[in-house]
Amino acid sequence: MATTKPAKKLPKGLMDEIQDAVKILEKELGKNFGDNENPIARQRPLRCCCLDARG
Repeated sequence: MATTKPAKKLPKGLMDEIQDAVKILEKELGKNFGDNENPIARQRPLRCCCLDARG
């Protein structure tokens, strides 16, 4: 069975495309990644269904 090795580098130009897309997203949403006051994504506490069942 053939396996592929994980890539060690991103294709040339991909990071620039990602950064451009993030800037567009931030502008359209009026929010910013990494902003403590108005974040796009916020970490939430880990929750598990088994922790909620207290029977």
